[in-house]
Amino acid sequence: MKKSLLALAVAAALPAAAQAQSSIVLYGIADVAVEYSNDQANSALVSGSLNNGKSGARVQSGGWQSSRLGMRGTEPLGKTGMSAIFNIEHRFQIDTGDTQGGQITLLPGATNTATNNKFWNGTAWVGLSTGFGDITMGRQYTPIFWAMYFPDWTLNSGYNNWAATTGNPGSFAFGGLQSLYYGAIRADNSIVYKSPAIGGLTVYGMYSFGENYRPTGDALGDGSALGSGDVWGVSGVWRLGNLLVTGGYHKHNSNVVSATLNPTVIDEAFAGAIGYNFGAFGISAGYTQLKFDNFRTAALGGNFGSKNETYLLSAFARLGPGRLYANVEQLNPSGFGNARNEDMLQWGVTYVWELSNRTGVYVGVGSNDYSGFQPTGTTVRALDAAMRYQIGVNHKF
Repeated sequence: MKKSLLALAVAAALPAAAQAQSSIVLYGIADVAVEYSNDQANSALVSGSLNNGKSGARVQSGGWQSSRLGMRGTEPLGKTGMSAIFNIEHRFQIDTGDTQGGQITLLPGATNTATNNKFWNGTAWVGLSTGFGDITMGRQYTPIFWAMYFPDWTLNSGYNNWAATTGNPGSFAFGGLQSLYYGAIRADNSIVYKSPAIGGLTVYGMYSFGENYRPTGDALGDGSALGSGDVWGVSGVWRLGNLLVTGGYHKHNSNVVSATLNPTVIDEAFAGAIGYNFGAFGISAGYTQLKFDNFRTAALGGNFGSKNETYLLSAFARLGPGRLYANVEQLNPSGFGNARNEDMLQWGVTYVWELSNRTGVYVGVGSNDYSGFQPTGTTVRALDAAMRYQIGVNHKF
């Protein structure tokens, strides 16, 4: 009888014990596509000269979503009501096995490169989850990223999503390392606070330490003239039923006089969006502004008042066994020295056929206009009709 009672007591305690154990999840995305792009899509503008490309096809990783391998976990901390949380994520090119370039926030004055040697180039952070919100530290998404991530119905997938324009028209695309719409997507050395949802509103706050300790007289100049490189920002995501309203801001502490166009001289970024999900379809609209108040280059005439405004639209519709997605963005640059500063339209359309909860195939087309960043008075043709087409498969695990 005593043994039976003991067995019942042990069995009753098992669920509670299981809940107190740590939970670790291994996840990932494998995405690959065959893409055909025209000559303009394969051309680049470098220091005012046009490097002509040729049309052709290739196998590309991440046609719909970036291929990745990640691990996240949580562990309840006894009776404190808190949990330890972490997330590490590696981005890679499934067509070659190489590490993906990823998004890099560089210190002011540093040289940009398309090569990223960060293994955990997606995210790498650890922190505490409490009843008052989450506090995490490491390499993380900026608050303004979340303000623009949720209103984009593709969730930053496919051609010309709200994270950035497709392709890289040389230095005028800011190196392809930050969003042309709202600046830094990720920030190293950051402390992030995420509030609990109150009345449908979630607030994000971040401070990223530039850790600029360069001595006076080094190759990059006097540290006091470069600024700290710190980035701070705040955003809000408000959900009221099917209505979504977001807004965000970040400030980059930099004081740079550079001979080349450098994305780290973004001074301020503003973003806001509104969207509604009707069930069978959804639509959202957004606005962003990048200010380059500290912006000065020899090539572009030493202008301090450059900015880029973008108007964005995103929509989806359930169609047959899948969804049709469409994104449109119009860039309105101004004050970029001798650049044309003309309005530029970008768009992307993708149909995703969901074969299961984890696997889908997709077809997409995207168009880009980069002519507004080209110098005036040049004889090279305008890069205003870059076209890309792709068909691919996406698998989540």
